[in-house]
Amino acid sequence: MKKKLIMMVLTVSLSFVMFGCGNSETKQEEQKEQETESDEVEEDVSDGNDYSDIVGKEFENDEIYVKIENTNPTFGINGDYTNEYKTLTTDKELTIYCDGGFEIGHIKQGATIEIETGTFEGNPSAYYRFPNPIGELPFEYIYVGSLDCDLIFESSVAEAETEQESQTDVDPYQNIVSVLDEMIDSEKTYTQEEFEEFITEFFEKIDYITYNPDLSEGAKTLNQTVNLQGDGIKDCFNRVFYNIYGSFGWCEEMGINITGANGNELELEIKFTYE
Repeated sequence: MKKKLIMMVLTVSLSFVMFGCGNSETKQEEQKEQETESDEVEEDVSDGNDYSDIVGKEFENDEIYVKIENTNPTFGINGDYTNEYKTLTTDKELTIYCDGGFEIGHIKQGATIEIETGTFEGNPSAYYRFPNPIGELPFEYIYVGSLDCDLIFESSVAEAETEQESQTDVDPYQNIVSVLDEMIDSEKTYTQEEFEEFITEFFEKIDYITYNPDLSEGAKTLNQTVNLQGDGIKDCFNRVFYNIYGSFGWCEEMGINITGANGNELELEIKFTYE
């Protein structure tokens, strides 16, 4: 009888121990799962990756438009930024991204933004950046493709060089003829006062010649007669500048003084220097 009682006690004890151990293991597993989920939530918050409050909403200013449709990362944003900036004036809309690696909108056509360039392993980085200008957005910087920017930068430089070359290649005599045609009314007869006003206004348009009525030392001199009828003024100035540029080259300074008057004609003393 005693042996049976002892066996029953041992059986109950072992069952309790086994049941207790199993319950302990289950609780430990549940605790680990809760801790893992807690860590994941904390990581999402600390990394600032919860964009649910701005998904689908629209934001914009004069330079950019933002509407986030999808926050799945599809790009890797990396690079060393140089604190070197270039002015970007867009000729079309350019896609923009956030540091989370997804598209968020575009730079508007015609916008002007100071862009910070960057490098990655010695080469231009895939993305340049600029500070986020919209306070409601949780981004410090906004990114734009460097290739898009570089194409615009190169185009701007080429246009500037072309404009500079065209200005340098201006034929001075042809420019003077063009200005005379623009300013002089061929059918009008001018007064002496109007002719003097014309001279001042004419040299304001010919910015590569300095007008100096007091020019004397070291200057060449031409004496001319001008008829104050419009075509007569054109003819006089055409002949003067044709002779100067044909014989002497680029004119630097010029002074014109009226030395006599006879009806509709004026006697002119024209002094000039040249390169």
